[in-house]
Amino acid sequence: MSARTMSLAHPRHRCARVVPLGCAVTYVGNGRRVGVLSQFPGHGRGRGTFPPSSCQSPIVRSSLGGQLQRPAAEHRLDSQKDAWKLHAAAANAEPAPDNNSDSSSAAGAKSALATMALFVIGWYAANCAFNIVNKQALNLLGLPYFISLLELGIGCLWMLGAWATGAIKPPPKKAFSKEFLIALLPVSLFHCVGHVAACLSFSKMAVSFGHVIKSTEPVFSVLLSVVFLGKAFPLAVWLSLIPIVAGASVSAMKELSFSLAGTNLALLSNVAMAMRSVASKKALEDFQMVKGVNLYAFMSFVSLAYLIPVAIVVEGHLWQETFDRVIAASATKSFDILGLAQLSGPIGLAILLTVTGIFYHLYNQLSYDTMDTMNAVSFSVANTMKRVAVIVSSVLFFQNPVSPMNWLGIAVAVAGTYAYSVAARKK
Repeated sequence: MSARTMSLAHPRHRCARVVPLGCAVTYVGNGRRVGVLSQFPGHGRGRGTFPPSSCQSPIVRSSLGGQLQRPAAEHRLDSQKDAWKLHAAAANAEPAPDNNSDSSSAAGAKSALATMALFVIGWYAANCAFNIVNKQALNLLGLPYFISLLELGIGCLWMLGAWATGAIKPPPKKAFSKEFLIALLPVSLFHCVGHVAACLSFSKMAVSFGHVIKSTEPVFSVLLSVVFLGKAFPLAVWLSLIPIVAGASVSAMKELSFSLAGTNLALLSNVAMAMRSVASKKALEDFQMVKGVNLYAFMSFVSLAYLIPVAIVVEGHLWQETFDRVIAASATKSFDILGLAQLSGPIGLAILLTVTGIFYHLYNQLSYDTMDTMNAVSFSVANTMKRVAVIVSSVLFFQNPVSPMNWLGIAVAVAGTYAYSVAARKK
């Protein structure tokens, strides 16, 4: 045995304790380090010490080859010492990288992005399709109250079917309480007025110009929130309203389909929708468990109840006469659905109206689905771009003449809406 080994094996060193220093666990005797006990892969964070043993054999490094050696008489550690070594290794060793977990996370992120993209595409497509087929139905029948009523009714039937089949999770039982329905009354009233006013405005002017006027809704949202909610907005929000108003005004000056009645109805729709938002924040504060498409469904139910008597009183006497005239005229000239089919007769009319109602509900439901896949700022921006898609698609489909000044006004109004979306959501 070497001189170093002999000296380290001296009896005065036989009572020592094991401590980890950096990556190595060393033996300490009489206040000085005397050898390396073990080295754990990945170790480097722990600084604690093993409990001392009253009679623990030293383990020393040979001067020949540098390998760990034990005195022959004490070749094996007892079970207690082995347990302490295993405990230290488990406590200090870092887990190996989980490549499978990283791959799963990357795959999950790609899947979420693909889902969001599909919802956005579906939302845009349904919205564009609705605005086109809704305008076709209005041009054919000229019954905006009836068409508004039908769209709400089909949406209600859709939601009842979705709840019954489990396609959409039904709201909690508290949503069917008397208190909730009472709280929903003012919110649904504004929803009903906003929907009918929009339908009336689109019956009187081009879809593209109607949406330019609809883009001014943030102006009313800000003003009404200040008046009724006492909400304060940063300067950036107020500044963003200037291009919205300016763009809509420029577009109106050169709009060939301009209608004062249609413009006023579009503005009324904006006011009603802004009031819906204000009323929901006040009246539905205690019913946060009902949200998203389920809240929209309840608003549709109550709005339908509001609209049925009004539509019957205002237009009911025209319905039968109008249906007979349109069906008779379709015998010689069929009517178009989205440029995809030419239909005629009562069945064709029923298909046109049903498709209108389905797309109305679909674009609203998909807007909530899309909202669930992104943050508030991203959704606001996506909503702004959706209006651009609707304007462009309607111009292309109906071939409405649009002057350069119109396009300039549209661009300025949309830019203002985009700026508002970002400024209003910025924390």
